[in-house]
Amino acid sequence: MKNKVRIRIKSKKEKAILYRRIISTIIILALIFYLFFLFFKGFVWSKNKFFKNNSNFELQHIYYESSGNLSENFIREQLATIGITNGANLFAFSFNQIEEKIGSLSYVKNLYITRDLPNALRIKIYERTGIATLDRTNRKGIMLEIDEDAYVFNAGLESHRLLPQIVGYKGLISNDNRIYDNDMNLALNVIAICEESDYLSKHLKISRIDIRNKDFILIRLLNDIQIKLPRSQIKKKLQDICSTMVISQGRGQKVRVIDAVGSNIIIRK
Repeated sequence: MKNKVRIRIKSKKEKAILYRRIISTIIILALIFYLFFLFFKGFVWSKNKFFKNNSNFELQHIYYESSGNLSENFIREQLATIGITNGANLFAFSFNQIEEKIGSLSYVKNLYITRDLPNALRIKIYERTGIATLDRTNRKGIMLEIDEDAYVFNAGLESHRLLPQIVGYKGLISNDNRIYDNDMNLALNVIAICEESDYLSKHLKISRIDIRNKDFILIRLLNDIQIKLPRSQIKKKLQDICSTMVISQGRGQKVRVIDAVGSNIIIRK
C-alpha cells in the first residue's frame, strides 16, 4: 500500500511539473509573439515616418530609357494611372505595380526599376525586337510582329521595316502572347540562321516564308527567287542553296526557282 501511495504522489508531482512547464512555454511564446508584433508595428511606423511621409522623398524626376520606340509621354501616362506622378512619395508604391502595368504590354520584354534617392525614379525598358511579321493584323488593323522567341506583339504604325512575312499559320496565339507551334519555330529558325551568317544574310534576303506545305518550306527572296527548303538539315541546305545560287548567277544564269528538297540542288530558270 505504501508503495502505491508513493507512486501516486510521485505521479501527481510529475503532472504538476509538466503543467508548469507547459504554462511557462505558452507564456514565453506569447511574449515572443508580442515582441515580434511590436517590432513589426515599429518597423511600419518608422517606414511611414521616415520614408512614406517624408517630404524629402517626393518624386520630382522620372528618368526613362528604352531600347525601342516607346515614348516617354506614353510611359508617364501609364504610370499616372497607378498614381505614380511628380509629387508622389517614392516609397508609396511598389516596383510590382510598375511591372504589372508596363510589363503587361505585349512589346515589353524586360524592365529594370531603381529608386535614385532622394527624389528620382529610373526605368529602363527592353522592348521586343521583331524578326518577322505575320500575315494577319489585330482587331485595330495593326500589323503583328513576332520575335525570336515566338512572342507576338503589335508592330505599331511606325513599323515599316522590311521584315520577312510568315504565311500559313492559322492557329491561336496563347494568353501570354506567344505562339507554340513547330512550323512557326522552323520559320523563325530559318530567319535566325540567315541573320547569324554574313554570307547568308548578304545573298538570301527573305521576303516571305510559307509554312503551309508539310513536306517543305517555301521561301521567296526580295529578288523574287523561290526556294523549296526541306524541313530537316536546314542550316546545311541553306548554305548549299546560297553557294549554288551565287555560282549560277556568277555564270550569268538567271535563277527563278531553287529546289533543295531532294539530295541535289536543282536550279530552274
